[in-house]
Amino acid sequence: MEMTGDGRHRIQVRRRIPAPRDIVYEAWIDPEGLRDWMCPGDIVSAEATLDVRVGGSFHITMRSKERVHEHVGTYRIVEPPAKLSFTWSGVDSPNEITLVTVEFLDQGDACELVITHERFTKADIAQRYEMGWGTIATKFASYLASNKKPSQKLGVAESQERQAPIFARQSPFWKGTLMQEELNKQVVREFTRIFKNEHNVDGIANLFHEDFTHHFRMPVAPGLEGFQQVGRMMNGAFPDVVVTEEDLIAGGDKVVERSSAIATHKGSLMGEKPTNQRIHWTEIHIYRLHDGKIREHWVEMATMELLQQIGALPQPAKAA
Repeated sequence: MEMTGDGRHRIQVRRRIPAPRDIVYEAWIDPEGLRDWMCPGDIVSAEATLDVRVGGSFHITMRSKERVHEHVGTYRIVEPPAKLSFTWSGVDSPNEITLVTVEFLDQGDACELVITHERFTKADIAQRYEMGWGTIATKFASYLASNKKPSQKLGVAESQERQAPIFARQSPFWKGTLMQEELNKQVVREFTRIFKNEHNVDGIANLFHEDFTHHFRMPVAPGLEGFQQVGRMMNGAFPDVVVTEEDLIAGGDKVVERSSAIATHKGSLMGEKPTNQRIHWTEIHIYRLHDGKIREHWVEMATMELLQQIGALPQPAKAA
């Protein structure tokens, strides 16, 4: 987040999506597909009407279990397949108008999605949108990778046989050209979306091999159960955590992920009471996959930095 010259706030979210720019652009303006990925935070469903032309308007309705959020705006720039810019406001706060710009940067067989949201008058609101757009971008990338049709749910095919997830199979979307390394990356991205950013520790079983092994140094149960224990512990301490992929590199049967996380310390961790402070840290994960599922996992976290921020360890002394 940064402050602009007029004293307002601006946030930006970036994601690399392994699909051609024109496909990414078309998916972004598809109102049927939007219902599957425009779901930040506790939003469980979304729907939209989009009139994608300069001067055209949109109306997006997001529903959580407790309330309905409605957003409206007008398109100011429409440059397919490179750029969209539109105003953004809530139906219940029509005078608080901000500006969103979505850029689709061509990278050959891939596209970098850049979402810039500006003109916020309050920093805390800008922070909430930064987390929300981060989740949306992650879900959008997973939506494209999974080749989902509107409202189709991810999961394993209804069969008694053990199978890889639906998105880990060849599909017309990819025209049969995806290599196994790219498929493995999509499995890891889907895991990150569900487990880390949707905080659904029980919704990942179909992504894990039945003989899964973790390498946590802390005393937890073996296999997937221990992995879920760690997830529940982190979600208890940081219930609003948002994880952003910084790098994702595949080689052979392994995928290496470098990510950053931001959250509010709202629950106890290692005996430390909640501070309600914004906390950030970095992580490096290594996943080994077999038959399209996660078979083994290692992780290195910036644990000292995290513990210093919550007061469990003293802050480093400042240089004289």
